[in-house]
Amino acid sequence: GKGEPPLAEQVADAERRFKGRICGYVGFDPCVERRMMAGCDLLLMPSQFEPCGLPQMYAQMYGTLPVVHETGGLKDSVKGLWDDSHLDVATGFLFGGVNDGD
Repeated sequence: GKGEPPLAEQVADAERRFKGRICGYVGFDPCVERRMMAGCDLLLMPSQFEPCGLPQMYAQMYGTLPVVHETGGLKDSVKGLWDDSHLDVATGFLFGGVNDGD
């Protein structure tokens, strides 16, 4: 989707300021999604609510590490790396504490 306009502008600004180092895309196109998943190092999904979510699963298929908010389907489909004892099962990173206004 397009998300909130101020956040989309921040992505575009970061891309302008760090040309060649940061690439941001706001919108949806399945062709772009596949290329992005194959070429990215990380996929950030800060969704506050996500009943299922497919991008984090696609990312794992392409070898892109998902970094997801610990909620709903994101929490269920990404196994976090909390310490060295989880190295054999970890598939990405989870974070919590996302609130309006943060």
